Amino acid sequence: KTNPFYTEAILESQPVGAEVFTVVARDPLDGSQLTLYEEVPGSDISNYFRLRDSSQGVLVLDRKLDFEEGPRRLTVAVRAIKRIGSDQRTVTATITINVNDDNDNVPSFTQNVYTFFVSESAPINTDLGTVAVTDPDSSTFRPIRFSLAGREVGTFDLVQGLEPGRATLLLKSQVDFETLDRYDIDIIAKDNADRDTSIQLSSTAAIIVRVLDENDNTPTFLELDREYAFSVSETAPLSFNFGTVSATDDDAGVNGLITYSLVADESKGESRVVESWFRITENSG
Repeated sequence: KTNPFYTEAILESQPVGAEVFTVVARDPLDGSQLTLYEEVPGSDISNYFRLRDSSQGVLVLDRKLDFEEGPRRLTVAVRAIKRIGSDQRTVTATITINVNDDNDNVPSFTQNVYTFFVSESAPINTDLGTVAVTDPDSSTFRPIRFSLAGREVGTFDLVQGLEPGRATLLLKSQVDFETLDRYDIDIIAKDNADRDTSIQLSSTAAIIVRVLDENDNTPTFLELDREYAFSVSETAPLSFNFGTVSATDDDAGVNGLITYSLVADESKGESRVVESWFRITENSG
Protein backbone atom coordinates (compact mmCIF):
# COMPACT_ATOMS: atom_id res chain seq x y z
CA LYS A 1 0.00 0.00 0.00
CA THR A 2 1.01 3.62 -0.48
CA ASN A 3 1.15 5.43 2.85
CA PRO A 4 -1.12 2.89 4.61
CA PHE A 5 -3.05 3.28 7.87
CA TYR A 6 -3.17 0.54 10.51
CA THR A 7 -5.04 0.08 13.78
CA GLU A 8 -3.77 -2.01 16.66
CA ALA A 9 -4.92 -2.63 20.26
CA ILE A 10 -2.72 -3.08 23.30
CA LEU A 11 -3.41 -3.74 26.97
CA GLU A 12 -2.38 -1.01 29.38
CA SER A 13 -0.45 -3.62 31.38
CA GLN A 14 2.09 -4.27 28.60
CA PRO A 15 5.61 -3.61 29.90
CA VAL A 16 7.98 -1.02 28.50
CA GLY A 17 9.89 -2.63 25.64
CA ALA A 18 6.98 -4.81 24.50
CA GLU A 19 6.44 -5.10 20.74
CA VAL A 20 3.44 -3.11 19.63
CA PHE A 21 3.44 -3.32 15.84
CA THR A 22 5.76 -4.30 12.99
CA VAL A 23 5.93 -2.30 9.79
CA VAL A 24 7.18 -4.21 6.75
CA ALA A 25 7.82 -2.31 3.51
CA ARG A 26 8.89 -3.74 0.15
CA ASP A 27 10.23 -2.18 -3.02
CA PRO A 28 7.44 -2.44 -5.60
CA LEU A 29 10.01 -2.83 -8.38
CA ASP A 30 11.94 -5.84 -7.19
CA GLY A 31 9.94 -7.00 -4.12
CA SER A 32 12.93 -6.64 -1.78
CA GLN A 33 12.25 -5.82 1.85
CA LEU A 34 13.37 -2.37 2.93
CA THR A 35 15.92 -2.23 5.74
CA LEU A 36 15.87 1.41 6.75
CA TYR A 37 13.10 2.82 8.95
CA GLU A 38 12.58 5.92 11.04
CA GLU A 39 9.86 7.37 13.22
CA VAL A 40 8.34 10.43 11.61
CA PRO A 41 9.30 13.36 13.84
CA GLY A 42 6.35 14.81 15.76
CA SER A 43 3.98 11.94 14.95
CA ASP A 44 4.22 10.43 18.43
CA ILE A 45 3.30 13.52 20.43
CA SER A 46 3.66 11.93 23.90
CA ASN A 47 6.69 9.78 23.02
CA TYR A 48 5.08 6.47 23.88
CA PHE A 49 6.86 4.46 21.17
CA ARG A 50 10.24 3.94 19.53
CA LEU A 51 11.71 1.76 16.82
CA ARG A 52 13.79 -1.13 18.12
CA ASP A 53 16.49 -0.26 15.56
CA SER A 54 16.64 1.55 12.24
CA SER A 55 17.00 -1.64 10.19
CA GLN A 56 13.64 -3.03 11.33
CA GLY A 57 10.13 -1.64 11.46
CA VAL A 58 9.45 -3.09 14.91
CA LEU A 59 7.66 -0.56 17.06
CA VAL A 60 8.07 -1.04 20.83
CA LEU A 61 6.55 0.60 23.89
CA ASP A 62 8.77 3.26 25.41
CA ARG A 63 6.50 4.52 28.24
CA LYS A 64 4.11 2.89 30.67
CA LEU A 65 0.50 3.05 29.56
CA ASP A 66 -2.42 3.87 31.85
CA PHE A 67 -5.98 3.41 30.63
CA GLU A 68 -7.47 5.33 33.56
CA GLU A 69 -5.24 8.42 33.51
CA GLY A 70 -3.39 8.42 30.20
CA PRO A 71 -4.53 8.75 26.57
CA ARG A 72 -6.56 5.82 25.26
CA ARG A 73 -5.86 6.43 21.59
CA LEU A 74 -2.32 7.02 20.33
CA THR A 75 -0.90 7.64 16.87
CA VAL A 76 2.61 7.17 15.50
CA ALA A 77 3.97 7.23 11.95
CA VAL A 78 6.90 5.14 10.65
CA ARG A 79 8.72 5.95 7.43
CA ALA A 80 10.43 3.28 5.34
CA ILE A 81 13.31 4.52 3.16
CA LYS A 82 14.87 3.11 -0.03
CA ARG A 83 18.08 4.87 -1.02
CA ILE A 84 19.38 4.67 -4.54
CA GLY A 85 22.63 6.56 -4.78
CA SER A 86 21.96 10.14 -3.79
CA ASP A 87 18.25 9.69 -4.34
CA GLN A 88 15.70 8.06 -2.00
CA ARG A 89 12.11 6.87 -2.08
CA THR A 90 9.91 6.69 1.03
CA VAL A 91 6.58 5.30 2.18
CA THR A 92 4.90 6.20 5.46
CA ALA A 93 2.69 3.98 7.59
CA THR A 94 0.44 5.59 10.19
CA ILE A 95 -0.44 3.35 13.14
CA THR A 96 -3.26 4.09 15.56
CA ILE A 97 -2.91 2.31 18.88
CA ASN A 98 -6.00 1.80 21.04
CA VAL A 99 -5.19 1.28 24.72
CA ASN A 100 -7.44 -1.33 26.32
CA ASP A 101 -8.22 -1.52 30.00
CA ASP A 102 -6.79 -4.20 32.24
CA ASN A 103 -7.83 -5.14 35.76
CA ASP A 104 -4.93 -3.32 37.42
CA ASN A 105 -6.72 -1.35 40.16
CA VAL A 106 -7.71 -2.79 43.51
CA PRO A 107 -11.20 -1.84 44.72
CA SER A 108 -10.83 0.66 47.54
CA PHE A 109 -13.22 1.04 50.48
CA THR A 110 -14.27 4.58 51.30
CA GLN A 111 -13.25 3.90 54.93
CA ASN A 112 -10.74 1.57 56.54
CA VAL A 113 -13.09 0.99 59.48
CA TYR A 114 -16.88 1.24 59.53
CA THR A 115 -18.63 1.60 62.90
CA PHE A 116 -22.34 0.85 63.19
CA PHE A 117 -24.71 0.86 66.18
CA VAL A 118 -27.68 -1.37 66.86
CA SER A 119 -30.09 -1.62 69.77
CA GLU A 120 -30.28 -5.01 71.44
CA SER A 121 -34.04 -4.82 70.89
CA ALA A 122 -33.67 -4.27 67.12
CA PRO A 123 -35.65 -6.76 65.01
CA ILE A 124 -34.14 -9.14 62.46
CA ASN A 125 -33.28 -7.49 59.11
CA THR A 126 -32.61 -4.11 60.70
CA ASP A 127 -30.48 -1.97 58.36
CA LEU A 128 -27.22 -1.25 60.22
CA GLY A 129 -25.44 0.80 57.56
CA THR A 130 -23.88 0.87 54.12
CA VAL A 131 -20.32 0.27 52.92
CA ALA A 132 -18.94 1.45 49.59
CA VAL A 133 -15.92 0.93 47.36
CA THR A 134 -14.49 2.73 44.36
CA ASP A 135 -12.66 1.13 41.43
CA PRO A 136 -11.23 3.28 38.62
CA ASP A 137 -11.13 0.33 36.21
CA SER A 138 -13.69 0.33 33.40
CA SER A 139 -17.11 -1.22 33.86
CA THR A 140 -15.79 -4.46 32.35
CA PHE A 141 -13.94 -5.17 35.59
CA ARG A 142 -16.01 -3.09 37.98
CA PRO A 143 -18.75 -5.49 39.17
CA ILE A 144 -17.98 -5.93 42.87
CA ARG A 145 -18.93 -8.88 45.04
CA PHE A 146 -18.92 -8.39 48.83
CA SER A 147 -18.48 -11.04 51.51
CA LEU A 148 -18.06 -11.14 55.29
CA ALA A 149 -15.33 -12.87 57.28
CA GLY A 150 -14.76 -13.48 60.98
CA ARG A 151 -16.10 -15.60 63.84
CA GLU A 152 -19.27 -13.55 64.28
CA VAL A 153 -20.42 -13.26 60.66
CA GLY A 154 -23.44 -15.46 61.36
CA THR A 155 -25.07 -12.56 63.18
CA PHE A 156 -25.14 -10.37 60.05
CA ASP A 157 -26.05 -10.48 56.41
CA LEU A 158 -25.11 -8.43 53.32
CA VAL A 159 -27.42 -7.14 50.64
CA GLN A 160 -26.12 -5.65 47.42
CA GLY A 161 -28.52 -3.25 45.79
CA LEU A 162 -28.76 -1.90 42.27
CA GLU A 163 -26.17 0.79 42.93
CA PRO A 164 -22.74 -0.69 42.05
CA GLY A 165 -20.00 -0.80 44.63
CA ARG A 166 -22.32 -0.57 47.65
CA ALA A 167 -23.66 -3.09 50.14
CA THR A 168 -25.91 -2.86 53.18
CA LEU A 169 -25.26 -4.70 56.44
CA LEU A 170 -28.35 -6.29 57.98
CA LEU A 171 -29.03 -7.89 61.33
CA LYS A 172 -29.48 -11.62 60.78
CA SER A 173 -30.00 -12.82 64.36
CA GLN A 174 -30.90 -11.24 67.67
CA VAL A 175 -28.16 -9.54 69.69
CA ASP A 176 -27.94 -9.14 73.45
CA PHE A 177 -25.92 -6.37 75.07
CA GLU A 178 -25.32 -8.34 78.23
CA THR A 179 -23.93 -11.31 76.28
CA LEU A 180 -21.79 -9.40 73.77
CA ASP A 181 -21.73 -5.65 73.30
CA ARG A 182 -19.29 -5.45 70.35
CA TYR A 183 -18.86 -7.42 67.12
CA ASP A 184 -15.71 -7.24 64.99
CA ILE A 185 -15.93 -8.58 61.45
CA ASP A 186 -14.20 -8.01 58.12
CA ILE A 187 -15.80 -7.16 54.82
CA ILE A 188 -14.09 -8.16 51.57
CA ALA A 189 -14.70 -6.55 48.18
CA LYS A 190 -13.62 -8.50 45.09
CA ASP A 191 -13.81 -7.04 41.59
CA ASN A 192 -14.32 -8.69 38.20
CA ALA A 193 -17.12 -10.64 39.86
CA ASP A 194 -19.07 -11.44 36.70
CA ARG A 195 -16.23 -13.06 34.78
CA ASP A 196 -14.76 -16.54 35.08
CA THR A 197 -11.15 -15.46 35.47
CA SER A 198 -8.35 -15.58 37.97
CA ILE A 199 -7.64 -11.86 37.48
CA GLN A 200 -9.63 -10.68 40.48
CA LEU A 201 -8.40 -8.08 42.92
CA SER A 202 -9.72 -7.61 46.44
CA SER A 203 -9.45 -5.41 49.48
CA THR A 204 -10.63 -5.67 53.07
CA ALA A 205 -12.11 -3.23 55.57
CA ALA A 206 -13.07 -3.68 59.21
CA ILE A 207 -16.60 -3.39 60.56
CA ILE A 208 -17.32 -2.71 64.24
CA VAL A 209 -20.90 -3.18 65.40
CA ARG A 210 -21.63 -1.80 68.85
CA VAL A 211 -24.73 -3.06 70.64
CA LEU A 212 -26.71 -0.46 72.57
CA ASP A 213 -28.22 -1.45 75.90
CA GLU A 214 -31.94 -1.39 76.52
CA ASN A 215 -33.78 -1.68 79.84
CA ASP A 216 -34.71 -5.31 79.19
CA ASN A 217 -33.65 -6.97 82.45
CA THR A 218 -35.74 -7.06 85.64
CA PRO A 219 -33.95 -6.25 88.93
CA THR A 220 -33.39 -9.40 91.00
CA PHE A 221 -33.22 -9.56 94.78
CA LEU A 222 -30.30 -11.55 96.12
CA GLU A 223 -32.62 -13.58 98.36
CA LEU A 224 -33.88 -16.30 96.05
CA ASP A 225 -37.34 -16.49 97.63
CA ARG A 226 -37.52 -12.69 97.62
CA GLU A 227 -38.38 -12.65 101.33
CA TYR A 228 -36.33 -10.93 103.98
CA ALA A 229 -37.05 -11.46 107.70
CA PHE A 230 -35.98 -8.78 110.19
CA SER A 231 -36.74 -8.24 113.87
CA VAL A 232 -36.73 -5.00 115.78
CA SER A 233 -37.23 -4.17 119.46
CA GLU A 234 -40.29 -2.18 120.37
CA THR A 235 -37.95 0.20 122.15
CA ALA A 236 -35.80 0.87 119.06
CA PRO A 237 -35.47 4.58 118.34
CA LEU A 238 -36.68 6.21 115.14
CA SER A 239 -34.37 5.78 112.12
CA PHE A 240 -32.90 2.64 113.68
CA ASN A 241 -31.35 0.45 110.91
CA PHE A 242 -32.59 -3.10 111.45
CA GLY A 243 -31.74 -4.64 108.07
CA THR A 244 -30.67 -4.25 104.45
CA VAL A 245 -32.06 -5.63 101.19
CA SER A 246 -30.04 -5.89 97.99
CA ALA A 247 -30.85 -6.41 94.31
CA THR A 248 -28.90 -6.56 91.07
CA ASP A 249 -29.72 -5.60 87.48
CA ASP A 250 -27.81 -6.92 84.44
CA ASP A 251 -28.52 -3.79 82.42
CA ALA A 252 -25.76 -1.20 82.04
CA GLY A 253 -25.57 2.49 82.87
CA VAL A 254 -28.75 4.23 83.93
CA ASN A 255 -30.74 1.14 82.94
CA GLY A 256 -28.96 -0.81 85.67
CA LEU A 257 -29.50 1.72 88.48
CA ILE A 258 -31.78 0.41 91.22
CA THR A 259 -33.97 2.37 93.60
CA TYR A 260 -35.88 0.90 96.56
CA SER A 261 -39.33 1.69 97.96
CA LEU A 262 -41.77 0.06 100.40
CA VAL A 263 -45.23 -1.14 99.44
CA ALA A 264 -47.63 -3.01 101.74
CA ASP A 265 -48.43 -6.57 100.64
CA GLU A 266 -52.20 -6.29 100.65
CA SER A 267 -52.48 -9.89 99.45
CA LYS A 268 -51.42 -10.89 102.95
CA GLY A 269 -53.87 -8.56 104.62
CA GLU A 270 -51.35 -5.86 105.40
CA SER A 271 -52.75 -2.38 105.63
CA ARG A 272 -51.14 0.40 103.62
CA VAL A 273 -50.75 2.12 107.00
CA VAL A 274 -47.72 -0.14 107.47
CA GLU A 275 -45.93 1.88 104.78
CA SER A 276 -45.91 4.83 107.16
CA TRP A 277 -44.26 2.83 109.96
CA PHE A 278 -41.03 2.10 108.08
CA ARG A 279 -38.84 3.74 105.50
CA ILE A 280 -36.07 2.46 103.26
CA THR A 281 -33.07 4.30 101.89
CA GLU A 282 -33.97 4.81 98.22
CA ASN A 283 -30.52 4.21 96.69
CA SER A 284 -28.93 1.68 99.05
CA GLY A 285 -31.75 -0.55 100.36
